[in-house]
Amino acid sequence: MAQITPTALAAAIEGQKFRMEPVYVFHGPDSKRMEDAAMRVKELLLPLVGGPDNYFRSFKLGDGPEETTAGNIVAQLNTISMFGGGKVVWLGTIESLDKESDEILSGYLSNPNQQCALIVTITSQTFKKSKLFSEAAKCGPVVEFTSPKGEELVKWIRAGVQRRGCAITPQAAQTLGELMDGDLARLEGEIEKLSLYAGDGEEITMEMVESMVGDQREESLWDFLRAVRKRDIVESAGLLENLLNHNQPAQVILKTLTTEVLRLSAARDAKVKKEPFDAFADAMPGPATPFQKKLLGDLWKDADKWPQEHALSALRGILEANMNMMLAKAGPEVILPAMTAKMIKNG
Repeated sequence: MAQITPTALAAAIEGQKFRMEPVYVFHGPDSKRMEDAAMRVKELLLPLVGGPDNYFRSFKLGDGPEETTAGNIVAQLNTISMFGGGKVVWLGTIESLDKESDEILSGYLSNPNQQCALIVTITSQTFKKSKLFSEAAKCGPVVEFTSPKGEELVKWIRAGVQRRGCAITPQAAQTLGELMDGDLARLEGEIEKLSLYAGDGEEITMEMVESMVGDQREESLWDFLRAVRKRDIVESAGLLENLLNHNQPAQVILKTLTTEVLRLSAARDAKVKKEPFDAFADAMPGPATPFQKKLLGDLWKDADKWPQEHALSALRGILEANMNMMLAKAGPEVILPAMTAKMIKNG
């Protein structure tokens, strides 16, 4: 193998040419696309090595309690799995590669275990000068991910929207990219929010983008949902006030809150049936992006706080709040805080 483009990697992944290689290296400044690519490669590799029990990931190199050394990674790759089959080991995303780790990992690739696959995601600007870069190109794909710009960014946004079952106007896609300054991590969150608001099969318009994006709204919305999941009345009240002060539309809040409660109910039901998290996540609508998996992972942890009767009561409260606003009984600044406090306190 050798250095290939992201387009060539995508063609190999989606076509019939994918096969297990000893190493996959994804590098460059675009950590979001790197993570997406690594996640997709990992999913394709797992059936080839015997399943999830033979998958291991380390996020940092070092000697700390939540870190690992290059030596430990090589030992993991060279030892037989207790479950049978090979292994998939993912290192990253790391920001740099020290000289000792470079020597150890590049040395391993001079004679890699053919039953295992090493995935490395790294954002270091000097990575191309490393020995690992040179050795990896001899035995696996090395892919550089630069941040998309212009029409490429617009295409990325359209693809993200389409994966969620929606469409977006060209002007809305271009404006969304400009507002987020090409930040793919933030864009992922905004696309998720806009798609939830638009609804399945609907089109995201320029008006939706202008009214919903920016002014800290995206980050605060997910923080608000997290506080509600954890049943934290004080934090959720403060975050809700911040959303309303930054002109987050009430319908967006209600729609995303409805989706969150339905997901909590589904997660709780899966836990009661003793189903694994992966089965629950696979059953959820939407693309299996790292952003989506993280949201679902956080939700899975909090599902025990939401028994079925509490989720049903919360959905009734959201419906009641929606009706009260439609009938103009009071403004969102009155109706939404009361609804949120009630659903957290009483379920």
